[in-house]
Amino acid sequence: MNSEKIEILSKLVASVLEESDKLKAEVQRLNEKIEEMDSENRAVLDRNLKAQTDLKKLYALEDSNRKMEKEKSAVRSKVNTLLENLEKMDFA
Repeated sequence: MNSEKIEILSKLVASVLEESDKLKAEVQRLNEKIEEMDSENRAVLDRNLKAQTDLKKLYALEDSNRKMEKEKSAVRSKVNTLLENLEKMDFA
């Protein structure tokens, strides 16, 4: 091989090595980004799970509140009836 071809081949090999280094750096950067996004995803899943738990608690509280409102209405009605009966009684 003449020296021109060797020089061209040497430049091509150097170019390939440089591109390979760039690609390795890009792969490393992308792997770090994947790890970062995976961590963010786990955090979002944790927040979602907590939100679902809180939502179940809220539904239970709302159900309990509805029952208490019904009970309150029933107690109020009974108290009013008792008061009316007391007013009708003659203590004299």
